[in-house]
Amino acid sequence: MANLIDNLVVNGDGISAITRDYGSSETNRHGVVTTESVFWNTTGQAVHPSKSGIIVESEQFGNGYVIGTKGKDTSVNVNIVGSIPDANTQPFDMAEGIGEGDRLSPQSLYQDQSKKRIKDIHLGLQSLLVNGEAIAGMQFLRTDYVHTLSYGTTETPIISAKPFEKDAKVKIKQPQGTSGTGEVTVSYRGHTQNVQVKFKVADTPILPENISISPNKAVPGWRVAGNAISAGGSGELTSFLTLDNGEILNITELNVPVTYTSSDETIGYTEGTTFHAEKSGNCGRHGELRL
Repeated sequence: MANLIDNLVVNGDGISAITRDYGSSETNRHGVVTTESVFWNTTGQAVHPSKSGIIVESEQFGNGYVIGTKGKDTSVNVNIVGSIPDANTQPFDMAEGIGEGDRLSPQSLYQDQSKKRIKDIHLGLQSLLVNGEAIAGMQFLRTDYVHTLSYGTTETPIISAKPFEKDAKVKIKQPQGTSGTGEVTVSYRGHTQNVQVKFKVADTPILPENISISPNKAVPGWRVAGNAISAGGSGELTSFLTLDNGEILNITELNVPVTYTSSDETIGYTEGTTFHAEKSGNCGRHGELRL
């Protein structure tokens, strides 16, 4: 989960955004605690005795950032190799402005971003649709998009949009052809903002790459952490289709019929989308299956 931790004051404690190799079992570890979060302008009044002057330690999944520290204790540690081999937290997180938080501009990233967003909020879009479907990466103040149409598309796409401010006006210039550019103009009290959508057609068709079976944890049965049945002796299954462009789709939402069968009837059998365990595993009186 990405977060902004802005102007936090550390007093006798520290920020520890690192992998945690402990829990009730190997399949139920705390693991990685955050991803692509920003620790902005942290003040160290007093560090925790066990941290050797470190007020922020950051080992995030993806790209993490520690920007600016100040106060009595200002040290940061981002050169951390996790204790869980399968938790890939590379590359090392970025750290800059350490001990120089007083020189940081803006002093508060949250206030800076809020001010910019509130200033232009009346010119934002509540929705932006292409052929009736939400455009990927929609942000209400974003002004530039590139939208890829499905392979073989020959019909010109149609843009529709709704302003964020109810009294704002929207004017739409539709694209000319499948490689054209559409434009949405938002007007409010004499101010305008243009949003461009550039179109292109995919060079190749999107093809299925693989199918994976997973426990459906939206319904009772499966353990929340791990793939074990922990309530009764049955659990519902679901399937996901991975496309060659990296997109993952829930097959249930595609209305594609899927049949589940068990290759070992001594373990259990399937009935529709539900797996029934024949005997209990190692969780006492409850049936357990590790998928």
